[in-house]
Amino acid sequence: MSNKHQIDLLIEWINNFNPELLKNEDDVETKFVLPFFKLLGYPENNRRGKYPIKAYKPGKKQGRDPEADHVYFSTNEQEKQNADTSLIIVEAKKPTEKNLEPHIKQAKFYGDHLKSVFLVVTNGYQVKVLKRPRHRIEEAVFDITTDELKEKKIASEFYNQLNFEIVKQINEKIANDLTHSQYVSLEKALQRHPEIQAILDKGDFEPSTTRGKKYLRVVKPKVAIECNLPIAFDEGDCTIEFSSLILRGSTIYLSHQEILGNLMMGFKTKPHWGTRSFLRQLEDNYFEASLGGTTVILSAVETQDLCDCVDEVLSEYKRIIIESENILEASEFEPVNLEYIQGFKLFSVTKELWELMLKFVSEFSYNDGNSDWHIFEKVKYIKVCRACSRSNYPEQTNIYPSLNPNIDSYYSIDIIYFLENYELEFFDKYYESWRKNVGYRGFWTATYTKKWLLEKFIPKVLDYYFHHQDQTEFEDSILDYPEEKHIPIRNIYEASQLEPYICDIQQWIINRWTKIDASLLYPYYQACTNLVRDSDVSETHYITEKLRAIKYKLSSKNERLKFANEGNWSYERVVNFLDQQVERISNLEFENSSYVDLMSRTFSSLLRSEDDLHYSQTQLNAAKKALIPLWELSRFEERYIYPNRD
Repeated sequence: MSNKHQIDLLIEWINNFNPELLKNEDDVETKFVLPFFKLLGYPENNRRGKYPIKAYKPGKKQGRDPEADHVYFSTNEQEKQNADTSLIIVEAKKPTEKNLEPHIKQAKFYGDHLKSVFLVVTNGYQVKVLKRPRHRIEEAVFDITTDELKEKKIASEFYNQLNFEIVKQINEKIANDLTHSQYVSLEKALQRHPEIQAILDKGDFEPSTTRGKKYLRVVKPKVAIECNLPIAFDEGDCTIEFSSLILRGSTIYLSHQEILGNLMMGFKTKPHWGTRSFLRQLEDNYFEASLGGTTVILSAVETQDLCDCVDEVLSEYKRIIIESENILEASEFEPVNLEYIQGFKLFSVTKELWELMLKFVSEFSYNDGNSDWHIFEKVKYIKVCRACSRSNYPEQTNIYPSLNPNIDSYYSIDIIYFLENYELEFFDKYYESWRKNVGYRGFWTATYTKKWLLEKFIPKVLDYYFHHQDQTEFEDSILDYPEEKHIPIRNIYEASQLEPYICDIQQWIINRWTKIDASLLYPYYQACTNLVRDSDVSETHYITEKLRAIKYKLSSKNERLKFANEGNWSYERVVNFLDQQVERISNLEFENSSYVDLMSRTFSSLLRSEDDLHYSQTQLNAAKKALIPLWELSRFEERYIYPNRD
């Protein structure tokens, strides 16, 4: 069973859990603790209730040993359930015990003797969790109510930190904990004895790649990543394994948010550039990798294998999301990640209009009539499913409301477009692919849904209830109407129409502010320079100001570019300088963001100029081709990576 499914089950159970039914400590144990930890993956045979703590105190009469309410162990073999295999101590208190702080001390006392990874104290209303790293002070990781656990983000974080498999791995890592210096010494010793290294290398993984519709496993000698891929915008996840002697047997889990917010940053860049957010270079060319709450020390070879695996898996992960966005014509809309859905904001309406829309939907259920407007399913949002009720076609679209307080303290409703994941999975399983069922008679795109709402549905709703009478109350009911920002790049026929794309790239550079792969930038610099090479632009003050800034930065690094004087540059001189930047970047691995920012500002200014730009269709096509991969990367990171970062 996947972690995502387990999290869904946990949230479903928490939503049905009522702490008011708890009357005493025994209820807290049997009605909350036991089912809760079962959903976290802890086997019943790995639990010991009323576990005695052997705590000898010199000079005092020994009575009955104190007992921990519940202890979960990494093994189900009772004779091996001891301090070395102890994972979590759970102390259950009466529901009326509102202050749990005094009981933390008791849990710490038990923890001192059992060396558990986590301590949990709960009264059924509140859950306090402490992590106990060896030789360091306890760290409070959760202090939440059971109501807060109903939120998908919090429940996911709780599950991903405290599920059985993860805690067992943490315990194993602690048990075999080697300091960085010890790790480096061991690696160096192995390098001095190639015959031992050869023996250990026999334990390396066999490189392979295994693909399925929703599954991808990439294996390199030192690292293996197994990924559940997303369907459209549904969440995926992955696990990472290592073959080395020290890390062998450990499995690290990463959620969808961790993949986007952690692994994706610095995608397809070299480890030593320092652009991957999960990597930190240490001395002697070793790296510290922080993955899903677990930190490991890796050699250069292991780090490279990890990056290669990550890049291969995430190329597919990214491709699926971008392709889905393009197929569903959602690229111009703001992505929205609500508790149970991933969708796109189409526009906003007043609460009054939304309530009228829902009223219409309730009157025109597809079970209540056969008119052209009896196309809705009775749910708490708008579900258009005319086709699926009368044929084998899918539900066509779903419109979900999201309350949005605006700057005037007036509440409006964001109209969110999304598709049901179970529908997409059904069509992938039985009809080859959901992608082949997008269209008027299948899944509606975001663009078509927006057009249908504005041009057909909302006018129909108003006409139905007002019958051409006074509708002034609803004249300003459409709010926050997003305008199309870009002409589709395939439809661009003038160089000036590229300017919004370059502005997007420049804004992304400002937000990213790190090193960028020069191989992406070289065609961008070259194509934009060629595009304006033979033009006649009279106003170059702003442009030369930006290019002088580049020259100054380069000069400060002893990469001097020779010029006869420092006065106003002619347009010919501007192009000459741009040519030198193209030549410079062709010899680099990466470019600093500050240079890309200045170059993008220069290109944007040139394209925005009112003077004549002279270019051929070939030059324009080359610029469009060079712009696409850089702009798609910028758009993807702005939409999906930065919102998922901690």
